[in-house]
Amino acid sequence: MTSAFADTFYFLALLDSQEKRHAQAAEAQPLKPLEPSRQMNKHKLLAVFVGCLMVVIALWTLLKAQRPGGDSVIQALQAGYRRPIGTLSEQEKARTKADEVVRRLGTNALPQYIRWLRAKDSPIKARLLRLLEQQHLIRVDTSKMSADWRRFYAYIAISILGPDARAAIPAISQSVRDRRAEEKGAAALLLAGIGREPIGFLTNALHDPDMQVRVAAARGLGAYGETHANAWGIALPPRSQEEIANTARMVVRPLVNALADTNNNNYFRAVAVSALGQIAHDEESAKSAVPVLLRSLEDPDPDVGVMAAQSLGWIAREPSVAVPALAAQVNAGNATLRRVCVEALGRFGSRAESAVPVLLKALDDADANVQHEAAYALGRVKPKTPPE
Repeated sequence: MTSAFADTFYFLALLDSQEKRHAQAAEAQPLKPLEPSRQMNKHKLLAVFVGCLMVVIALWTLLKAQRPGGDSVIQALQAGYRRPIGTLSEQEKARTKADEVVRRLGTNALPQYIRWLRAKDSPIKARLLRLLEQQHLIRVDTSKMSADWRRFYAYIAISILGPDARAAIPAISQSVRDRRAEEKGAAALLLAGIGREPIGFLTNALHDPDMQVRVAAARGLGAYGETHANAWGIALPPRSQEEIANTARMVVRPLVNALADTNNNNYFRAVAVSALGQIAHDEESAKSAVPVLLRSLEDPDPDVGVMAAQSLGWIAREPSVAVPALAAQVNAGNATLRRVCVEALGRFGSRAESAVPVLLKALDDADANVQHEAAYALGRVKPKTPPE
């Protein structure tokens, strides 16, 4: 009995011990949420450390990037081109001041602009700059550190210098090949603003393996017929009609040949057709450009057709073939093409008198924009004569 009792007592004691351990374990369970709190503290400390590190790197990069005169140029270009504020007159004053700063430094600052053109942020730096822009604890102007913004300032500054920036042609040409699509186009426009020297490069680039380079080259060649700033703020120098005509003789034939290349996509054709309209204004160039534009007017891609109609209106030559072709599209094209063809007919003035019946019919077009353009075109084609 004593032995049996002892065994029973031992067994009960063992069970009691196990229950106590389970109870202690259960009581300990609510303490587990403390673990994520520790992790959160670690994350906060890590975030603070990374934030401090970014600020240090940003300041170091900013100090390293400075060159004599560079900060003043950036500040002036920021005020005049990147962040225009105030009234139109105030914005114009800011741009005038920016231009004066660039011209005062002249070609002495050109090596710096070329360095900016070649600037490229490493993936780590680009990520840090994005994080700096996203955080709100410390206000940091990343435009002085970002390679993208420095290239933008270089484009503007070089365009202000114009032909004096010839030394930058190799670096700009490299940008046409290496940068993303919108920068390729800006670089090509920049080449057009410097002078005729880059025409050889641009005409060769019409056949580059990279389609985006071809598009940029066509855009740049068309800019030789323009005399105003584009969306990037790139200033194009004033050119006389004689100068544009002389340049067109170098540009139109390569564009026409490129449009005959069936490997080019719709977007290239639309840009190249537009370029012809920008520059082929003299009689000799028009004779080469108009036949191509008439074929493009019936292109399966609607954007190409619209740009061809617009270009025929810009050139406004060869009315014996251009006017009937435009009039035919007023009856057959989509609303956008009809509107642009009507507008183009108006640009021919009295030479488009044979299209008056088409224009009168367009006054009742289903599209209100076509009706408006038709009324305006009729006023240009057959203006009212005062009573005798």
